[in-house]
This record gives sequence, structure tokens and C-alpha cells, in this order.
Amino acid sequence: MLDRGKELDWFSSNEIIILTIVAVVAISFLIVWELTDDNPIVDLSLFKSRNFTIGCLCISLAYMLYFGAIVLAAAAVAGGLRLHRDLGRPGVGAGGGDPGHSVADYRPLRA
Repeated sequence: MLDRGKELDWFSSNEIIILTIVAVVAISFLIVWELTDDNPIVDLSLFKSRNFTIGCLCISLAYMLYFGAIVLAAAAVAGGLRLHRDLGRPGVGAGGGDPGHSVADYRPLRA
């Protein structure tokens, strides 16, 4: 649904509306299933713990910020951050910074 939205003009398209309904129904069934099953795959009762819930929210926020930075870095390399243009190949330039980060992560630590 998310990858076809721009092409099909989001909720003006019947296909996007149908996919949204299917996704909402499926996630609803998943939640009901997980709450009522004796051995759930995803134990939703863990979210009763405040520390677990806050940890999940923090990790989600950190991932969104990290992914946003990767997308913006790729956009800067691909087109100089001219965001009005179609960014069709942002991943090509984003990989250039990775070897440097990998080497920096494995440098020896000093006490």
C-alpha cells in the first residue's frame, strides 16, 4: 500500500482503499489472536511494563531518526538536496559513507 500510494494518488484509488481495509482488518485479527492465545508469538502483555513500552518507543524514535538521516544523506549525495526533484537513486550515494563508519567502529578503545 505504501509503495503504490504515490503512483495511484493515495486514497483517490480504490486499490489503496481496499489495501488499507485489508491491513486494518488483518492487524485487528492479529491483536485479538495474540491477546486470546495461550502461547502468543508476540506477547502483548509485555507492554503493561512501563519500562518496556518506553524502551520500544525510544528505539522506534531512534530508528526513525536514523532512517531519516540516511534518506537525507542519500538525497544530498544524489542531487544536492534538491528535494523538488524525483530522488530515484538515493541508495547509490548512501553507501559511500559506510566503510568509514565500519572502520571507526572497530578502532581500539583506550582505558
